[in-house]
Amino acid sequence: MTKAKTISKTHLISPEHLFSNEFHSKLQGHSLYIDRKLMDMVQLELLVEIGFKMDNELLKPYYDAINTAKSQLDKKKGQEKEEVKEDAEIISRMAWKKLIDSYRYYIINYK
Repeated sequence: MTKAKTISKTHLISPEHLFSNEFHSKLQGHSLYIDRKLMDMVQLELLVEIGFKMDNELLKPYYDAINTAKSQLDKKKGQEKEEVKEDAEIISRMAWKKLIDSYRYYIINYK
């Protein structure tokens, strides 16, 4: 039976640091294939942040694309709200005109 190594409190290393060091040593001189079917974006972000320690550099295009898509969606929602308001105003004016045209005789005779 092998004896487990003991580590003093001054030499504690975080699991993230151990993973990053081991990841870099195994990856040295090799390429990394990532299967898109098995790895989702959260897992990829963790790999980049912990394994490569370069989240801003590698994930910036991804974050920029998300922010651009969100701003376009917000802009589109705002345009749709304005169009709905304009349509409601037009329908309201048409309804009032129709009411006035329909009841004009009664209004004139009632006064």
